[in-house]
Amino acid sequence: RCAYEAIRRTYQAHFRRKDAVPGMIASIQTFGSFLNFHPHVHAQITEGVVTDDGTFLPLLEPDLDAVGELFRRLVLAALRKADRLSEAFHERLLGWSPSGFSVHGEQVAHSDEPGKLERLARYIARAPFSLGKIHATADGRIRVETPTDPRTGARDLLLDPLELVHRVTTQVPDARRHLVRYYGAYSHRSRGARRAREEAEAAAARGAAP
Repeated sequence: RCAYEAIRRTYQAHFRRKDAVPGMIASIQTFGSFLNFHPHVHAQITEGVVTDDGTFLPLLEPDLDAVGELFRRLVLAALRKADRLSEAFHERLLGWSPSGFSVHGEQVAHSDEPGKLERLARYIARAPFSLGKIHATADGRIRVETPTDPRTGARDLLLDPLELVHRVTTQVPDARRHLVRYYGAYSHRSRGARRAREEAEAAAARGAAP
């Protein structure tokens, strides 16, 4: 929710209007490249906002630095409100530089690139690892192919089978907790309202026809 709020507030500040919202499909990821716990959000976001009447207003170069800073403050405020951070530690984290938060938005899929859009959709909801990168070794351990570790230069992990199970099960969400969520113009409420408005306009047009 904090990720969407950072996008929404930044976009609305740019257009100086509260009646327009972006569309966002967010996938909550908990794993890093080394099967470690690394919470982050992958998302597909409209390059602009949608007004109440369905008009799309493009925003081709959003201020990602502003989004990242607002996202950081919203997350820390939420943790503080939930009593997961003390007031002193909350203030200390606000002063960290670098902050530990970042936002990347280099991948753009245009309306005439359905293949690229599908690849991005698959990526944001991908599994923690590919079965093709898991190999059994002669000594009974499991070798997991990984990106190059910047600290050691290693390109794989050697794990005991139970350690692999432990790393994977820490990524399993709680029951009935959805990891893919829809916000703004893509929310079920907004889509339902647009559909109802379009149906009413179509009915009115049919009634006015001779």
